[in-house]
Amino acid sequence: MQSEKSLSQLNPAFKFRQFSICSSGLCFPVTTDSVLLGAWAEIGASAQILDIGTGSGLLAIMLAQRSDQSSVIDAVETDPLAVKVAEANVKNSAWTAKIKVQHSSIQNFVPNERYDVIICNPPYFDEKVYSPSASKNKQRHQTSLDFNELSLVCDLFLQQKGSIFVVVPFNKEPQLSSSFLSKSIYCVKMTKVYHYKHSEPSIALLKYGRSLASIELHHLILYDEQGKRSHDYHHLVKDFYL
Repeated sequence: MQSEKSLSQLNPAFKFRQFSICSSGLCFPVTTDSVLLGAWAEIGASAQILDIGTGSGLLAIMLAQRSDQSSVIDAVETDPLAVKVAEANVKNSAWTAKIKVQHSSIQNFVPNERYDVIICNPPYFDEKVYSPSASKNKQRHQTSLDFNELSLVCDLFLQQKGSIFVVVPFNKEPQLSSSFLSKSIYCVKMTKVYHYKHSEPSIALLKYGRSLASIELHHLILYDEQGKRSHDYHHLVKDFYL
């Protein structure tokens, strides 16, 4: 009953080109970070895809739009309200047959097989500065999934030639990469994201794999001096944003 009442109070849908995303008023909003990650991740002919902490289901649906028809996406989420929201968003999309929303912590999740692609927009902060909302605490603090746990489950679930795609605040990248390195998983591609040309990088889009290689480094500036989307930003998200 509580979930049904909460679902009736969802934010108005955020409309993309081929789907819409509703979100809870307290948590799991559509963020630029997730949209960038979902558009940036290299999917190719991946058959098995894992979305860790799917929230509203945004990343799972973005990857469903981009992947082959035969792909299967497990969207794992521990928050019961988020599960209901994600299920509703998936049901209203064109890819219900490709996405399975799984109500479980990733630590307790048992996959049928290893994954070609793992994607995650993890909790942002590990400082113990809590908001009044328990849901926001879960989303914004590393209390339910820290970087060490993320690297552990990725090591367990990733195919030998698979790839992991993650977005984190730029200053958290060394900590995350160190956690993956302890599992012999290496950063092979990084895009530093800047709001403006002369600003400091705000987030890092990261690709990890099991093969050691030189890091492919890129830069993405989101807005020009007039505050309009840059050409590179527009090109990256053109299949999603209206």
